[in-house]
Amino acid sequence: MSAVDACGACAGVSPQTPEVVTNRAGLSSIRYRVGTQPLFKESMQARLGTLPELRTRDPGDFTLGLIDAWASVADVLSFYQERIANESFLRTATERRSLAGLAELVGYVPQPGVAASTWLAFTMMQAPGTPGSPSTSVDIPAGTRVQSIPLPGGLPQTFETIETVPARVEWNAFRPSLSLAQTVDADTTDVLLTGVSTGLKPGDSVIVAPSEQGSRPVLRTVSSVTPMTAEQQTRITLRPAISGAQVPAPAPPPPRRLRPLIALESLRVDTLPLHIASTFAAPRNWSFVTQQVLTSKAPFIARADDLHVLGWRLGLKLTHLFRTLAAWTPPVAPSVYALRTKASLFGYNAPDPRSLPTAVATAYKDDIGTGGDWQPPSDTMDPLLDAAYPRIAPGGDAAPSFAALRWSDSQGDHWVVANVDGVAEHGIAKYTMSGKVTQLRMSVVGQSDSGPVSVSYPNFSSYRGATLQAESEALPLARLPNDDPLPAGSQIDLDTWVDGLHAGQRLIVSGELADSPGNHASEMVQIQAVEHAIGADGGTTLTLVSALTQAYVRKTVTINGNVAPATHGSAANEVLGSGNASVPSQRFTLRQSPLTHVSAATPSGVASTLVLRVNGVRWSEVHDFYGSTPADRVYIARLNEDGSTSVGFGDGVNGARPATGTENIVASYRKGIGAVGNVAAGQLTLLQTRPLGVQGVANPTPATGGTDAETADDIRTNAALGLRTLGRIVSLQDYEDFARAFGGIAKALANWTWHGQTRGVFLTVAGIDGAEVEADGAVFGHLLAAIGDSAEPGVPVRLCSYRRGAFTFSANLMVDPAWDMDAVLAAAQQAARDAFSFARRSFGQAVTRSEIIALLQGVPGVVAVQVSGLRRTDTALFVAASRLAVLRENAQIDAALPQVGADASVLAAELLTLDPRPLNLVATWAEAPP
Repeated sequence: MSAVDACGACAGVSPQTPEVVTNRAGLSSIRYRVGTQPLFKESMQARLGTLPELRTRDPGDFTLGLIDAWASVADVLSFYQERIANESFLRTATERRSLAGLAELVGYVPQPGVAASTWLAFTMMQAPGTPGSPSTSVDIPAGTRVQSIPLPGGLPQTFETIETVPARVEWNAFRPSLSLAQTVDADTTDVLLTGVSTGLKPGDSVIVAPSEQGSRPVLRTVSSVTPMTAEQQTRITLRPAISGAQVPAPAPPPPRRLRPLIALESLRVDTLPLHIASTFAAPRNWSFVTQQVLTSKAPFIARADDLHVLGWRLGLKLTHLFRTLAAWTPPVAPSVYALRTKASLFGYNAPDPRSLPTAVATAYKDDIGTGGDWQPPSDTMDPLLDAAYPRIAPGGDAAPSFAALRWSDSQGDHWVVANVDGVAEHGIAKYTMSGKVTQLRMSVVGQSDSGPVSVSYPNFSSYRGATLQAESEALPLARLPNDDPLPAGSQIDLDTWVDGLHAGQRLIVSGELADSPGNHASEMVQIQAVEHAIGADGGTTLTLVSALTQAYVRKTVTINGNVAPATHGSAANEVLGSGNASVPSQRFTLRQSPLTHVSAATPSGVASTLVLRVNGVRWSEVHDFYGSTPADRVYIARLNEDGSTSVGFGDGVNGARPATGTENIVASYRKGIGAVGNVAAGQLTLLQTRPLGVQGVANPTPATGGTDAETADDIRTNAALGLRTLGRIVSLQDYEDFARAFGGIAKALANWTWHGQTRGVFLTVAGIDGAEVEADGAVFGHLLAAIGDSAEPGVPVRLCSYRRGAFTFSANLMVDPAWDMDAVLAAAQQAARDAFSFARRSFGQAVTRSEIIALLQGVPGVVAVQVSGLRRTDTALFVAASRLAVLRENAQIDAALPQVGADASVLAAELLTLDPRPLNLVATWAEAPP
């Protein structure tokens, strides 16, 4: 510089630019400036030494002013060059546009978001004047539009059904079985009868025919009768039975299952409903047994599909077929019979033989026993009654007629219960008496321990005291209320027949939770099989594909079968513009936004609802034009910064150009997407389109799965995930990366586990912002299907939503007196919320006291920290401790990784976050404030 600076005006000044720029790895932003304004000015001023004629260094000089101005220009340029350099790297870029462009270089297109999905339950309208009559199926078409009632400060959201589903009035809200068949036995004390006019009173005798197999009727005495008018029932209390021997009866045959009802060669599958025809895809061993069914007297259980085929064959609706078959099956045998007639045996009032004159006694010597008493009939099963009883009739197969003979002697009380097989009336002269009598022919079906089948009375007193009760009348048993919860199982029993239910049909089960009184829940289930019990007490049994996850209070449960899947968004149609084959790479922008993308079993987890047609011909959306030929009718769609969507066509080399025409490019799509579609249960109640017969609609389950477009940080995290898997899933890390890049999934953790005898993958996932990934939701099913398409075959994969864990802590803070205490406490609360939020925590990550201390110590204004309590808030232990105001101090709280449960099932990983309730933070001054 001494040689350059001839005049000495630039002594002590040297060129400082361009600076050497170095950056260490892992920075969130990089330095790329080659200088700043002072350095640029100093460098240019140092080079003025080459101009010996310019000897002034006065800032007011024109030359020096020009240097100062250009130094400012260079400063600005270097500043923006540094910004541009930062936008060129995925880690340091801050603009979403930059990140999207960088991601697209490696084939990653940022997620546009996912539309929320839910299940809609429709209520059908009963035709006027036909309550309870069977209805025909009405289709609810795909595209039926429903709008939500917004919460305060919100906006209404529109959903549309995505499938056409059949609906019926009887599927509106049927219920599980609310009653149980009453069973009685020989020792039953209380019996509930139907009706309030039973005609019974205390002291009457009844015959109890036990419901269980292998038992015989017994004679019981009524102790009390309690009519219940409101329930239209009568409760009777029975005294303990006289000791009786129960002669085993033959067990009735069990209900048989209805076999296929039609010959295969006479069946035209194409004429059957789809859900029935699908059951006949495979050859079956058909036998034509219709006649056997209709002539059989045994109850049977029939599959719904078999009944549909029989009804189709006979030209009967299923409801009418139920009634026809039920008429051919025997009713359930009654269990309690009232005995309406009481009679004495003929001769009970004859004179004592010992008081008769000798001549009379000699004349009736054949009727006088050796002991001086009257000799009763040797066969008491053909008894003679003391008068004519025309109301006593013999029984038959359908309605048995019971009679009971009862007497007492020195050995105790005795009874015999018999069937009345025959009745005859005739005159008789015996025991010095004559008159008209009723003679019964009976067969024993039950007796007391000391009562022989053939009874002869040893003395006069027992014969006179014998009583026969007959004219039995069946008293129908009432069904008992079923107060047991509807369990979390895979079967639901219905009290009545519900027509038309079929395998594969979806149902919404709603009711009050059995273990949480006052709280209601709903869940979607799918039918695996339907069976109908044909008979007087017939009903329907539904077998579910997957078991109910909750137990419900039975009387609050309703089941809706008019269920259709729906997703967020409403239909839109527009003319995009005119094609021009002379212009390469034409681009158009959809006028309405945002474009709806729904969850799908694709590697990205989403699929667009956009359908594009040129001259009426549909074109296909592709990820990019690589590999496309000039004849391929393909296009790409990209999300713009303002939320709109642009559509681009090929250049004629990679992808075809649209044909020239006037307004010949037409788009149909749906608009609406994002987390705003996650409406609560019961919000979707406004029908914007009303199909024929539909009265109302609701969403018993909340809408889930709606996510917004990826943010800049999301793109930065997810852009490289696709490169790691390259469309294939091999390692555990691949499973995690694939799931994490799937639309609607925020976190994922893969572990090896055992599926029976096979080693497989257990994948724990969490939704956006910590949402649960419902097993019956679209995201869950599509993710599992997409993994199956990309993973190694033969490797079992089990998918499960994560378990939430919560904790809280108490701390004492010493605050610098120069700071505002309330502001410091608020900052400490917020710092804890941020650090222990869902976004910042990982599956299985523990929480330690040292971590909390370090966090709070870093809050400005905090001088010292003491953590006085650290505990979980999601366990019964915490609830019990909190009631006793006990603070449990832990050095660390662990979060569980996937583990085997008590029933050998695998429990998902746990993620610990801070309890949403306010923290217990106590602040004191470090020293007296000034």
